[in-house]
Formats: sequence, structure tokens, C-alpha cells
Amino acid sequence: MPFNFHLIQTDWNADRIAQLIRTYESLLPTGAWPNWVLGNHDQPRLASRLGPTQARVAAVLLLTLRGTPTLYYGDELGLPNATLRPDQIQDPAEIRQPGIGQGRDPERSPMPWDNSANFGFTPASNPWLPFADPTGQLTVERESADPASILTLYRQLLTLRQDHPALHSGAILNVESSNGVLAYDRLAENQRIRIFLNLTNDSRPIPQPTGLLLLSSCLDHPPLTPTLRPSEAIVLLQP
Repeated sequence: MPFNFHLIQTDWNADRIAQLIRTYESLLPTGAWPNWVLGNHDQPRLASRLGPTQARVAAVLLLTLRGTPTLYYGDELGLPNATLRPDQIQDPAEIRQPGIGQGRDPERSPMPWDNSANFGFTPASNPWLPFADPTGQLTVERESADPASILTLYRQLLTLRQDHPALHSGAILNVESSNGVLAYDRLAENQRIRIFLNLTNDSRPIPQPTGLLLLSSCLDHPPLTPTLRPSEAIVLLQP
């Protein structure tokens, strides 16, 4: 399956992403299966590229679009790019052309599993690259125990995809954008799910929502109101 990098290459803007989704879907032949990619080893991690709160919105977008999503490791923990000293650089692109932003080491930093030595990544005394979060706050172990962590959000989104046909195999309809909010429906087997994503850092109005709130990117249980909180995405099962 060839990667579709258009989401990486498109500005984080509701109007432009809505147009991208509509255009991409319109170009697919009948029966074709799309795929989406938001991060890879050549791009800054989502938490650095979009900010930690919009990285949660990005998770909802990626895992509710029609098609196969590709997750880049570390984004599910909200890892930022690592900071490297000059003597820690490994990427030949940065070594040969320093200072022009070609280096890819910051987003290739090791996966922090727990709070043991080297965060459980390696028994070696000196990992190939430094860790993005030397404080140990963003490990798999710690985030697994946090009901509000971004890792918990990813896991809940993956469970929703598995449990709801509309999300794992349904059509995508009514792709719209207004005032920084991206919205669309997923539909399958008489099941309709509506997604609203606030791609801004301010509160935004939406039409009065109806149905069952399956998930908010904030991982709390807010009442349904016609206002999205800053950097909030919600997933609604329609009546």
C-alpha cells in the first residue's frame, strides 16, 4: 500500500483538510480503499508540529477517517522532538548540511517504555539517540495508568474503530468545515457517526449535537452543547 502523504503536506486548517478529503475521495475509483498518514520519520512529531493539544485532535482525525491509518511511533505517547547536542547527531543529512533543517534525528528518538534504565528501551549504556522526554513523564507505563493520557485516547479510538462498522469500513459523507471546525459523517449498516474536530485553540460553535457521545478528545464526559472547547474533537453516535 503506497503511503498517502497529503495530510502531512496540508496546512493544519479545517477548510484545507476538508477540501483534501473531498478531493481524495472523489478521485478514488469504485471499490478503492484509501489510506492516511500524519507522521513519519521524516517529519517532526505531531506534538512538536501541531502542539500537544492539537496532537489529540489529530489522533481523532486519523482514526476516524475512511481507510487505513498509519501511526508513527511516539505520536501515541505525545512525544515531542528530541533535543540533540551537536556531538549526538547521527543523521548524515544533518552532518553534511548542518543547520538547514534536514536532520531527522529529533523525531527518531527511542521509545520510552518504563522508568527503568534507559526507559526500558535498551540495556546499552548509551542509546543511539537521546530520549525526547528525559523526565520520564511520557512513558508507555506511566501513560497506561493515566485515564486522561493521549495513549489512553489512542487506545479508546482504536477500540471504537473495531467496535463500530461505520468507523472501520463505512462511507464518509458530508465533509464540511466552518470557522476552524472540520466535520464529517461515517455511515455503515444503518449506523451513522458524526465527528466534529476543532482545529483551533479557541472555543468554536457547532450545530446543536444529538445522539450519544462516544468520545471526547479530552477524555472526560462533558454534556452535549453547541460549543466545542479549544482543541477538542468529539465522536457522536447519531440516533
